[in-house]
Amino acid sequence: MNSLKVRFLGDKVLQQQAWKVAEKLGWETTYAAEFVALTALQADVFVTSDRKLAKAVSGLVETTTSDALGN
Repeated sequence: MNSLKVRFLGDKVLQQQAWKVAEKLGWETTYAAEFVALTALQADVFVTSDRKLAKAVSGLVETTTSDALGN
Protein backbone atom coordinates (compact mmCIF):
# COMPACT_ATOMS: atom_id res chain seq x y z
CA MET A 1 0.00 0.00 0.00
CA ASN A 2 2.76 2.45 0.84
CA SER A 3 4.17 2.29 -2.68
CA LEU A 4 0.88 3.50 -4.18
CA LYS A 5 0.56 7.23 -4.71
CA VAL A 6 -2.71 7.48 -2.84
CA ARG A 7 -3.55 10.30 -0.47
CA PHE A 8 -5.65 9.30 2.51
CA LEU A 9 -7.70 12.03 4.12
CA GLY A 10 -8.60 11.72 7.75
CA ASP A 11 -12.12 12.51 8.80
CA LYS A 12 -10.93 15.52 10.78
CA VAL A 13 -9.23 17.10 7.77
CA LEU A 14 -12.33 16.67 5.63
CA GLN A 15 -14.65 17.93 8.37
CA GLN A 16 -12.54 21.03 9.00
CA GLN A 17 -12.47 21.86 5.31
CA ALA A 18 -16.21 21.19 5.00
CA TRP A 19 -16.99 23.59 7.84
CA LYS A 20 -14.85 26.26 6.16
CA VAL A 21 -16.78 25.78 2.93
CA ALA A 22 -20.14 25.86 4.71
CA GLU A 23 -19.22 29.00 6.62
CA LYS A 24 -17.92 30.72 3.50
CA LEU A 25 -21.15 29.97 1.63
CA GLY A 26 -23.48 30.62 4.56
CA TRP A 27 -24.71 27.04 4.76
CA GLU A 28 -26.08 25.72 8.06
CA THR A 29 -24.89 22.15 7.48
CA THR A 30 -21.88 20.50 5.92
CA TYR A 31 -23.75 17.91 3.85
CA ALA A 32 -23.03 19.44 0.41
CA ALA A 33 -19.91 21.14 1.74
CA GLU A 34 -18.30 17.75 2.38
CA PHE A 35 -18.51 16.90 -1.32
CA VAL A 36 -17.06 20.30 -2.21
CA ALA A 37 -14.32 19.96 0.41
CA LEU A 38 -13.38 16.52 -0.83
CA THR A 39 -13.24 17.84 -4.39
CA ALA A 40 -10.94 20.67 -3.30
CA LEU A 41 -8.71 18.42 -1.19
CA GLN A 42 -8.32 15.97 -4.06
CA ALA A 43 -7.77 18.79 -6.61
CA ASP A 44 -10.59 17.35 -8.67
CA VAL A 45 -13.63 18.63 -10.59
CA PHE A 46 -17.03 18.87 -8.90
CA VAL A 47 -19.70 17.19 -11.04
CA THR A 48 -23.33 18.10 -10.43
CA SER A 49 -26.57 18.53 -12.34
CA ASP A 50 -27.70 21.14 -9.78
CA ARG A 51 -26.99 24.47 -11.50
CA LYS A 52 -27.64 26.48 -8.35
CA LEU A 53 -25.12 24.42 -6.40
CA ALA A 54 -22.57 24.60 -9.22
CA LYS A 55 -22.87 28.38 -9.30
CA ALA A 56 -22.53 28.63 -5.51
CA VAL A 57 -19.30 26.62 -5.41
CA SER A 58 -17.76 27.83 -8.68
CA GLY A 59 -15.37 30.15 -6.86
CA LEU A 60 -14.09 27.31 -4.70
CA VAL A 61 -13.70 24.39 -7.10
CA GLU A 62 -13.89 23.75 -10.81
CA THR A 63 -17.35 22.50 -11.77
CA THR A 64 -18.91 20.61 -14.65
CA THR A 65 -22.15 18.80 -15.45
CA SER A 66 -22.65 15.09 -15.91
CA ASP A 67 -23.75 15.88 -19.47
CA ALA A 68 -20.30 17.34 -20.16
CA LEU A 69 -18.81 13.97 -19.26
CA GLY A 70 -20.60 12.39 -22.19
CA ASN A 71 -22.87 10.10 -20.17
